[in-house]
Amino acid sequence: MPTIAKPPKDVAGYNPLRDAANFVWDGDAAARAVDFFDQILTHPDDSATTTAGEPFKLMPWQIDYVATLHGWKRKDGLRRYKESMLGVPRKNGKSTLLSGLALYSLAAEGKLAAQIYSAAMDRSQAALIYNMASRMVRQNKYLARMLNPIDSTKRITFREQGSFYSALSGDASPAHGTKPYMVLFDELHTQRDRKLYDNLRTGQGASPNSLFLSISTAGWNRESLCYEVWKYARAVRDGQTCDPHFLPCLYEINDGEDWTDEKVWYRTNPNLGITIPIEYLREEFERAQSS
Repeated sequence: MPTIAKPPKDVAGYNPLRDAANFVWDGDAAARAVDFFDQILTHPDDSATTTAGEPFKLMPWQIDYVATLHGWKRKDGLRRYKESMLGVPRKNGKSTLLSGLALYSLAAEGKLAAQIYSAAMDRSQAALIYNMASRMVRQNKYLARMLNPIDSTKRITFREQGSFYSALSGDASPAHGTKPYMVLFDELHTQRDRKLYDNLRTGQGASPNSLFLSISTAGWNRESLCYEVWKYARAVRDGQTCDPHFLPCLYEINDGEDWTDEKVWYRTNPNLGITIPIEYLREEFERAQSS
């Protein structure tokens, strides 16, 4: 892909240009990140629309998100966005996207001694992103020569650069002493407390170019850590809070919208009709109404 000359203006309702006066758009950096998926990565699993081993072609909404995350820079060359909240319903390719982002940070950003973590409430959830990433590595000769997946410890090492990616879970890993370069905190709404979250955020304080991604589907608890972060992301998106270093990407039903309207389903499920058959959502809708 050639350079991405113009930055996306709409990332799930957020306009990155609104508070961009002190930042520069690097279209080449944005294109490199997007190209990594298409040219290097492959789908780790079979699905209704993809076959394992096929090139990982990002959906339009994913291109906008990845390009925005990596294309905007401070004037000193460091990344603009230090934190992001990605809220997207299930079945929209969230975990696969996160696996690719972890591998891009590990293998393509050139950071020496980088510590990259995916985190989740329990071991099985924490392993999901690792399992996808490890299969992507093994399916590509270039990555397989560079990186070494270790299934027993859920870790992928890049020995030449002294870097690694590792999966952590809240029920086993206190994360004390970590110095994360990148964190992908998956299914934030399932966290029973904020211990692992706070430990990882505190550990990032020493890294000048770090990135913390919070990822979640919908949750119900309005006293939770997830709702706290989601509410902040919504305020940044809507211009109520000015934080040019926070990237919100929220696919949600707005207050007052009719959740039974299929037009709302398409807006809030960016892969609907692509990786999610509309028939599947109609069946889920009928089941929800019945219960």
